[in-house]
Amino acid sequence: METNDAYRQKARAKLDEIGAQIDQIRAKAEQAEAEARIRAQKDLEQLEIRKKQLQVRLDELKASGEAAFEEMKTGVEKAFTDLKSAVDNAISKFS
Repeated sequence: METNDAYRQKARAKLDEIGAQIDQIRAKAEQAEAEARIRAQKDLEQLEIRKKQLQVRLDELKASGEAAFEEMKTGVEKAFTDLKSAVDNAISKFS
């Protein structure tokens, strides 16, 4: 028959073991959060670069003559599509 003190010691040891496992999970979660923040920051930087590049193309389109307009318009539309796809991809990653 197990004594009351022995049972409490055994229960305390199990509780300490579970506490250590919880701490490991917390550490892994914090690491994952940090890695996700780093990835998000890199993705955001790339999105900002693409946005600025598109703005330059729009400025060029505005300044272009009629002859060049149609040719440039196709490139601008593709850039919009690419940027929208990249934004959608970033949203899905971090939602």
